[in-house]
Amino acid sequence: MKVLQKILFFYAAYIFIGSLLLMLPFAHQGGIGISYIDSLFIATSAVSTTGLVSVSIANFTFFGQFVVWAMIFAGGIGYMTFGAFITLSIKGRLSREQRNVLKQTFSIPRDMDVLRMIRHIFIYAVSVKAIGALFLIPVFWNDPRANPIWSAIFHSVSAFDTAGFSLYPDNFVSYMTNVPANIIISIISILGALGFIVAMDFFSVIRHRRRKFTFTTKIILTVFTVLVVGATLINTFSNGIPEIADYGLGMRLMITFFQTVNAINTAGFNSVDLAPISLGMMLILTLLMIVGTAPTGTSGALKIPTLSAVYGSVISHLKGQKEATLFHRVIPAERVKQATSNFVIYISLLVLGIVILSFSDPHIPLHELIFEAASAIGTTGLSTGITGSFSIVGKITLILLMYVGRVGVFTAIAAITIRSRIRQHYEAADVAV
Repeated sequence: MKVLQKILFFYAAYIFIGSLLLMLPFAHQGGIGISYIDSLFIATSAVSTTGLVSVSIANFTFFGQFVVWAMIFAGGIGYMTFGAFITLSIKGRLSREQRNVLKQTFSIPRDMDVLRMIRHIFIYAVSVKAIGALFLIPVFWNDPRANPIWSAIFHSVSAFDTAGFSLYPDNFVSYMTNVPANIIISIISILGALGFIVAMDFFSVIRHRRRKFTFTTKIILTVFTVLVVGATLINTFSNGIPEIADYGLGMRLMITFFQTVNAINTAGFNSVDLAPISLGMMLILTLLMIVGTAPTGTSGALKIPTLSAVYGSVISHLKGQKEATLFHRVIPAERVKQATSNFVIYISLLVLGIVILSFSDPHIPLHELIFEAASAIGTTGLSTGITGSFSIVGKITLILLMYVGRVGVFTAIAAITIRSRIRQHYEAADVAV
């Protein structure tokens, strides 16, 4: 079994085991049972850290919620990171195969020490989640719907792993104007989405007053800031969320910022009902869900460096340059090829998913199908509230999109593609474009 095939297999195994645990009678409140397709849907959504739910998490008992939490934790940090950390703790070393899987899964730079990075990633993730939970306890203290300590732990992990799962039926709608909740959840999800490498580079620049960020960090932070600020301002002043039109400017900016961050971070929390938002804002959120954030973070989607490489290649071609450039730096041809492949495969699978959903669930408006499909493959979890109304075929389609979105579209395709070891030479032929 190839390395990439093992990645697919182990994620599928986690999902299957989780779906069986969620089917247990004592996993549901008041003996309320769920179908296996819904159990599989929730398990896939949790392991892929998406957050789309066909049944409310509030319907589960503490055991059921803990199973979901554990799947989010394992899925967010990555089964190989967790397994590698345990192996390091026991044996003090990793096998060559484990190193290769980790590099494939997290796009670890070639010059970076894998062992050191795994330790730092695990410590960073656990530390941020723990601190985030401590800050969230006072926020949830007076909410009778769930134990405040458990709620803080659950939502901190869900935010950092950009999962978007909530113990509350309305997600964060009841906390729409709660300033601490909006700020804390946003910060935790940003730290998770940016990832360890970007966060440490950022803190290193501040602490040691270095002149420059690394090239990758510069791209991610620049594009992320421009997209978040731009989308927040456009959606706020265009009245993208009609239900907050009567609030003051500061509150409207905060609420819109929260939704914008949860789209591009693929965290998926919502503090407003997304069904009545304007089509313009829905389009912007859809595009942000396709973009994503950092390749070594917990967010899904294409990721900023991938789209930046494609953008740099296109602009350089229009300028008549032979090499792809970005910020006055030459992007390696192999990276451009990889980014372009990811982009084409990702968009192709997204379009295929939309087409299937349009036939399996014709009663749902097309713009909502597009939004839901982008949310699934981007492992975001934002929804207009239609997830539970999909047919079995529709739910299976979303399950596959979430699964592929988590393992990576390129990884999924490469794992099932038979590569020829024989070098074949073909006659050159031109094609009209």
